[in-house]
Order: sequence, then structure tokens, then C-alpha cells
Amino acid sequence: MTDNKRHAYRSGIRAANQEDNAALLELTQLSAMKGLISLCIDRQPDFFLLLQTRGESEVVVRTEGNKILGSFSISKQEVVINNQTETVYYLADLKIHPDWRGSSIGIRLLEAMRIRLLELSADLMFCTAAEGNDRVLPFFQGRLGFPKCEHLGKFIVFQIIPSKTVPKPHFKIGNEVPNGVSLAAFYQQFYQHNYSIAPIIDQEWLATAQNLMVISEGKIVAAISLMDTGYMKQNIVKGMPAWLKLLVNCSKKLSPLMGWVPLPGIGEPIKVLNIRYWAHAPGQADALKALIQKARNIASIENFHFVSIGLHERDPIVSICKKFPNVPFLSNGYVASLQHNPEKIKAFIGGLVFEDFALV
Repeated sequence: MTDNKRHAYRSGIRAANQEDNAALLELTQLSAMKGLISLCIDRQPDFFLLLQTRGESEVVVRTEGNKILGSFSISKQEVVINNQTETVYYLADLKIHPDWRGSSIGIRLLEAMRIRLLELSADLMFCTAAEGNDRVLPFFQGRLGFPKCEHLGKFIVFQIIPSKTVPKPHFKIGNEVPNGVSLAAFYQQFYQHNYSIAPIIDQEWLATAQNLMVISEGKIVAAISLMDTGYMKQNIVKGMPAWLKLLVNCSKKLSPLMGWVPLPGIGEPIKVLNIRYWAHAPGQADALKALIQKARNIASIENFHFVSIGLHERDPIVSICKKFPNVPFLSNGYVASLQHNPEKIKAFIGGLVFEDFALV
């Protein structure tokens, strides 16, 4: 590496703004996620829109002229841990231009983000990394004042194949909340009772979402809320194993005969209908299964490739999703305390963690 290039990546780190949108979109297209399926999560037309949906967010970038060589983002989120509201900073978008991988740009971005987090008096940090994305693993081992991250376990993102089959009429499925009942409260109670890290339900979004519920005696016994994120991110297939290529080719040949939506091949976007929230009353797992089947039916009618739901590996709902034909995508969760509060971490290690994979 030349002295000029060595000097270049020691400077040029700053906060990103809307004028950086085109350069950030270009960097994103060069940064495929490695895994069973290699994906580029394209953020057309606005890189910042997904971040705004996650919460109050900031991006730091390493620039050279009008080119962005690296990026890193944080999003402030409120969650519930052991029935107490806590602020968590979600770390994401650590991307390095392919020509600059192996340089210290990633380390410099980490250093800049650590300083910013300390300015914000941040403590709990959370992030996910796709299974097989080994390039980011050294950053979880504790560098530049960052504490070593604790592994929260794996998440399984089920990409469930749509179906023309409608659920059996045993369950009454509707989209109208019964009078005097709160869907947000139904979700909140479910998550706080079952998850060590639970979300705070986005009630503003929920009011406009596609909500499906099983109603019994004027009460909600199961519910899911669906989200099409295509307006702010598109999953573009960059690579896949040979067996999956064969499956894709078969789907393209059989789809005209079977009425399926053909699976996307390399270079094609995946149209995904996300299950952002889900819940069921005690003993009503079958009602939730019927709602997922209903979502598969909607996805088939509206030409989605998959119905997607991301679950912690220990989540009992995993057993439901495994019963549907699906393509699994694995991700690892990590958490750390910037203020070195190990008791906070111990409070939920080993429990169930909710992660909003619709916004990842």
C-alpha cells in the first residue's frame, strides 16, 4: 500500500447526510451478505428510509472525494428487558468498499462510532451478522475500547413458500379488532411474558398495517401483522448453493403449470411479505399456524416469493414454521455493554430475544 493511500484512510471520517444517498446506495450494492444465500440488501431509492423506520439513527462514513469507502450506522431503540424499558443501540451497515477491505477503515469507523456512543451516554449495543459472514467476527472480540460482545444465539429467518391453499374454516380469521380490545396490548403482553428482550410495539405503524387475527368470543387469540418493505429495501440474490440453483430452475419450469411464483435467481430481487409481529394466547399455537397459512395464501395471490419471519433459535414458534416449506436464512445475535455492566447482559442471556428482521 502506498504512503498516499495509507494517509488517506486515516482521515475523512464524518457524519453522513442526505447528500450522501447516491454514494451509500452504490456502496450497499457492492456489499453482499454472505450466507447460505448471498444477498445484497439494496436500499433504493433512499438509503436513510430504513434507518428512520428503525428509530433515531446516525451514519458515519469514510470518504475520499465524493466516494464513500466505508459506512457504519446506529439506531436508537426502546425495548423491554425484564419488564423495564431500556435503550438499546442497534449497530448495522458496517460496509467496506471491496477495494479497501484489509485496510484499517473498519477499525477507524468503529473508533469513531465508539466515541459517538460515549457522547450519547449509550450502554447496551446489539447487532446481528449473517451466518458465514466471517469478515465481521473480529469486531465482536473487543477492539478500540469496545467490550467483547456476548453471543445471544442464532436467529432463523424462515423464507416460507406461498400457497394457494386457504386455512381450514375451523378458525375465524378477520382483520377488524373487536370493540374494546387493543391489538398493541395483545402483542405487548405476549412479548413481555415470553421474551427476555421484547419490542415496544410501533402503534403508529400498526394502525395502518395489514393485521390478521383469530377471534373467539370477542377476544383475540392469535394475530400477525404483515409488512411489505419493498419501498425501502430489496433483497437481491447474489449467490446460492448448487442445490438451490436446481430448485430455482425447477420452479421456473413448473410455475406456469402449477401457478407458483417462480423463485428468484441470481441477480433477481426477492419479493418478501414480512410477518413483523406475531402472538398467540396460551394453548392457541394452532390458531397462529392458521394465520401463517393465511399469509401464505395472501402472498400467493399478490405474487410474493416468500413470507418471512425471523425467530430466535429457542423460540417455540420455530416448530410451527418448520412445518411449512421454507428456505432458512441464519443470523447470529450479539450484545455488549459499553459501560461494562455485566449484570445487564446476564439478565437476558439464555432467554428468547425478539429481533425485528423486517427492518434488518
